[in-house]
Amino acid sequence: MNKSEISQVLSECGEILEISGADGFRVRAFNNGARALDSWQGDLESLVEQGELTSIRGIGKGLASIIEDLVASGISDEEAQIRALVPESLLELLRIPGLGPKKVRALHDNLGILTIAELEAACTEQKIRELNWQDSQNAPSTSS
Repeated sequence: MNKSEISQVLSECGEILEISGADGFRVRAFNNGARALDSWQGDLESLVEQGELTSIRGIGKGLASIIEDLVASGISDEEAQIRALVPESLLELLRIPGLGPKKVRALHDNLGILTIAELEAACTEQKIRELNWQDSQNAPSTSS
């Protein structure tokens, strides 16, 4: 896998973790790592061979281990474990403009939506309008 592909994997893992309700620190670590790797200019394979991935600001030991596995074999056990946290169909919902991980999680948690077809049906039935996005995301209310 090349640097761009690995960066995409890290980003997707961050989205999956956010959908699954994982700790915000872990979500940010994957997202920050993806951005750091994406903007880093250098030879990734050489850095892996030297065992110096953590020299990239934003790449810690955990992410370095995943990146090393992906560079070496194209697969990572930890990536597979993360991907198993949510149904693959939820990731397809992220391709819809305006739907990020928090909204996908709210749709799944509150309406049981797993697929684009189920989302379309919920829209047709106007179930989406009934969602209180603030409550469904456990976000504090911004109104006084």
